[in-house]
Amino acid sequence: MNIETREPPSFLTQTMVPEWMMTGLVSLLVQLSTAWIASLIGLLLMVWRYKDYFMRSLFAKGIVPILYESQLKKGGVFNFPYAQRIIDSTLKETAGSSVRAVVLVLEGNQSPDGDFLSAYELALYIRIKAERLNVTVMSFLRNSVTTSGYIIACSGTAISIAPTTQLNLSCTPGVEELVRNLRPHLADSLRVHVEDEPSSSSKIFVGRDALAMGLVDRVGSYMEFILTQLQAEPVAADEAQLYGFVHHQTRPRRPSQ
Repeated sequence: MNIETREPPSFLTQTMVPEWMMTGLVSLLVQLSTAWIASLIGLLLMVWRYKDYFMRSLFAKGIVPILYESQLKKGGVFNFPYAQRIIDSTLKETAGSSVRAVVLVLEGNQSPDGDFLSAYELALYIRIKAERLNVTVMSFLRNSVTTSGYIIACSGTAISIAPTTQLNLSCTPGVEELVRNLRPHLADSLRVHVEDEPSSSSKIFVGRDALAMGLVDRVGSYMEFILTQLQAEPVAADEAQLYGFVHHQTRPRRPSQ
């Protein structure tokens, strides 16, 4: 008995996927699945690494980023395009928590000084950007602070100095003018020490001496400010970034000008 075999209809043969195309499609799906799984694993590992940060941010009423002077430098010098991205990221809402204040920590640590104009431009950017976003910036001087660091500190609402901090200021008319554009009442105090001869203009003020001279607003540390005044809980997101999480509606008090 002969069984008649029939060819598949022409419309089926025309729509059949070639073997090479099917192989490529399967390979693509495998690669996409592998990439998706790898991305998911990477995301889970990141969440696990920063679990303390993410958990606290979920229940916090506000966040207080700590911005260090070293984060504004690239290759040891101030770099505006590089620092601008850091500043914008610091002032931006993070993990659903609004920025209640920014703690700006200046600690020159004997780094090269002299780029006063770059410091001034960064100070202007921080000040104006924070004002537009209604974010309070509090500056803190630690270790050995140079003139550039002091100029950046003038972007803050208030400047605090640690009792042992050395403030190395270049008391020249140009520096006085830069400071006056940022914090006029501090420039009035600086003017007393301004020398017409730049070679003899460098002066050092330590801790409370700087307060007595009217060059800073307070004596204190940034950790004391975070823990006591804001009653925030400091959490390190990684080795380079520290945040304080606020669990109530307290805002930092502004000193009288």
